[in-house]
Amino acid sequence: MRRVLWASACALFTQLLCASFSSGTVTFNSNPSILINSNSSSEYNLTLNATTDQPNKTITFSLSYVDESYRNDVEVVGNVLYISPDATSGMGFITVTGTDSSSSSTDFTFQLTVLSSGRTVSLIQFSSPEYNISLSEATPIGTTIQRLGVVFNGSYQCSITSVISPSMAPLGAAATNVFGFQMHNDYLLVIGALNRSIVPVYKFVVTATASTPGGGKANATVTVTILNAYPPVISAPDYVNIRTDVPLGTVLFTVSVTTRDQPTDLTFSLLSNVTFPFAIDPASGSVRVSKALAVNTYTIMAIAYDHGVPPFSSNNATVIVNVLLENMAPKFNGLPYVVSLIEKVIPPYPVFNFTVIDSGGGDLEGVDNVTLFLPANYSDYFSLKTILNITAGITVAQLYQ
Repeated sequence: MRRVLWASACALFTQLLCASFSSGTVTFNSNPSILINSNSSSEYNLTLNATTDQPNKTITFSLSYVDESYRNDVEVVGNVLYISPDATSGMGFITVTGTDSSSSSTDFTFQLTVLSSGRTVSLIQFSSPEYNISLSEATPIGTTIQRLGVVFNGSYQCSITSVISPSMAPLGAAATNVFGFQMHNDYLLVIGALNRSIVPVYKFVVTATASTPGGGKANATVTVTILNAYPPVISAPDYVNIRTDVPLGTVLFTVSVTTRDQPTDLTFSLLSNVTFPFAIDPASGSVRVSKALAVNTYTIMAIAYDHGVPPFSSNNATVIVNVLLENMAPKFNGLPYVVSLIEKVIPPYPVFNFTVIDSGGGDLEGVDNVTLFLPANYSDYFSLKTILNITAGITVAQLYQ
């Protein structure tokens, strides 16, 4: 028997190439399954069929992989794959490389099933009883996830026949609404939106049903872990003013969060200097006064972490905190006021002008204009009129009779 082989330890093979697969410019057009009987009277041969989109190019074939158990039974000569009649019953994989004269090449893998002597109909089977898949929740609908490796020399159909978990899922999030298969093959597809905060793990049973009479059915368990894809986004005010005399525990601000994960499950923390007199509630995101305050300006940064798999952190929200003096009352300028007023005047008669100054200090809104009023027992005889509100907290007013 002619042989040009090398082999490696047989491993779980979960990604058989499709019957018409192209990479570069070389395309194979062959059935990926080979079914023969052991102790056959003649050598099995298969004409390799491949094309290239480069004009006037020829294709040469070579073996690139054969399972250990069949290393002495398989070879390629020209465009023909030969398998010895002495091949023992079992299952293995053969990879053939097609290369055109422009050096473009493609690998194509055959599933070889050698039946025991006397058996003429194969039973459909999976190459593994269980498949574990990790998948980003951002995976678009229509994406092919993985080929499950159905072994059968004929047509068949795959479908999800039972759901192990979650046993109950929100409308539209059930496994049968999220995953499916292409017609007559074993390519698992995304057919619905994924959201790990709603369903983080799917586990279901896939059944492959042979169309050929006598081919039977086969089951495999598939577990799909949905991976986190969307970090939270947080925001906070640009600045906050606060007085030195506020009580401990006073809330400066609360971080707001936007996230695609529902329900929201986040932990908040501050990236600021640990000596700063502020602390954040890790559950609510409220930033509070934690130590006695002195006049100063602080720059604090808040961040949020989700609890996804993998976990993500948010952007940094930077806030300037201005700690001001305790609030100080407005003051009349030029006290005391002494005014002489003749008895008979015609109202409204201006008595005098005066100025009130608000020094601001710890006012949360900064330096304000003040509101003036007269005691009730004088309001029948006199009135006030604001002449001018000057910036920096200065108000000029006039008293009228």
